[in-house]
Amino acid sequence: MKTLFFGLLGVAFSLLGSSCSEPDDTFADDNLPPSVQIVEEVVEDVVEEIAEEIVEEIDTETPSLPSNPNAATAMKITTTRGTLTMQFADNEAAKALRNLLENGSISLEMRDYGNFEKIGSLGQKLPTDNRQMTTKAGDVVLYQGSQISIFYDTNSWSYTPLGKIENASRESILQVLGSGDVEVTLSL
Repeated sequence: MKTLFFGLLGVAFSLLGSSCSEPDDTFADDNLPPSVQIVEEVVEDVVEEIAEEIVEEIDTETPSLPSNPNAATAMKITTTRGTLTMQFADNEAAKALRNLLENGSISLEMRDYGNFEKIGSLGQKLPTDNRQMTTKAGDVVLYQGSQISIFYDTNSWSYTPLGKIENASRESILQVLGSGDVEVTLSL
């Protein structure tokens, strides 16, 4: 198809060249010789067909990301003292964490830090999209690509949001996470 296009384009230029010996724009668009008008119409049709084929190729070569209507929208954070429920954020890091959890639960050893968060290593990196933010009780974030932080108070830093614990307060989070180190199980 593309070869035909370029061949017709060459014929069109040849005809234009033989019809117009002087570069003085003798022919207006509506006064072109019939042979040139025919070639012009054919070239337009071929260009349109090629454009349609290119669009079709792009559509088939660039598949959209599959949407899983059955994907979990919440994660459970469980300790021996109870369970908190987090709604996933809408970003690549949260999707990656959800995908990990589809293979089974993950246990983390979390430690208290700064009297405002519990932090623990995930043991692997997730995609990051860090942004400066001021956290609140209930924010669950990714820090340095592999650390999960559960906030029970405020802090300002650059994090990737993973989600938000429902109905969170400092007291409700500490009731489940306790003081000091704690083992936490993340699951869907």
